[in-house]
Amino acid sequence: KESLTTSRRINLQSTQKKTNIRDDLPSIFLLTGLYILQGLPIGIAVSLVVILKEKQASFSQISTFMLCSWPFSLKILWAPIVDSVYDRRFGRRKTWLVPVQLSLGMGLYTCATHIEEWLKEGDLQIGPLTALMFVNYFLAATQDIAVDGWALTMLKNTGWASTCNSVGQSIGVLVASTLYFFMASNQLITLPAFLQCCAAIFVVVTLVLAVSVRETGPPPCVISVASPEFESAESGGSKKSPINATVTERKVANAHRANGGAAKAAAPYGDDASAWSVYQQMLLG
Repeated sequence: KESLTTSRRINLQSTQKKTNIRDDLPSIFLLTGLYILQGLPIGIAVSLVVILKEKQASFSQISTFMLCSWPFSLKILWAPIVDSVYDRRFGRRKTWLVPVQLSLGMGLYTCATHIEEWLKEGDLQIGPLTALMFVNYFLAATQDIAVDGWALTMLKNTGWASTCNSVGQSIGVLVASTLYFFMASNQLITLPAFLQCCAAIFVVVTLVLAVSVRETGPPPCVISVASPEFESAESGGSKKSPINATVTERKVANAHRANGGAAKAAAPYGDDASAWSVYQQMLLG
């Protein structure tokens, strides 16, 4: 009965702390902006498929180009590295976001300088175009990992993370595909110029992010399933930490204990909630 009462108290307090959206508004805007950036390379790839078809590319050439989108399906392979390797002084997520987004800006600028040569009708160069877009997709997938992990500690109500992801990424794809074709059809912009604008946006936003945004610790209602405080509370110690634990993390902790107490495996990666616990939950089913 005592355990059941504690569980209900945890759910009640967690719910109460997540009801005020105003506390999360700055974080929601920041996350949505980062997801918009993530959607730009995806939208550019969509636009390039249409342009390739217009340039009389064969289905074989188009299918070869579409291989560039694979990194988003394979990102789970390097996601634990992104989540666990970082410079604590610079920031856990900014360690990856800043260099990755600057590299994306450079990649888009490189694409802008060669795109007309690669898309010359009758002499399409699918190989270098696919290779460069594959790199851009890899960088965008890595940025997605870092932003997803940041959302877990940035938001008091982590339910907003999926909303920011879907809305932001959709806006980015819309800008880089529909808006581009609208502007190009009215002769307002060329493809190289559009790619240069996207590259400039990446560089400017990343520099502002690096200078003006500070990473903060996890919100009060979040605690890692790997932390000693959580382990102590679960074994009959202090009752302070489990009251602050989220329902998801308690489920992960129970699953870990059922599989031999693997919850401590994440301890070297810090005491804050992270995507690492999510990956472990996925692997454990």
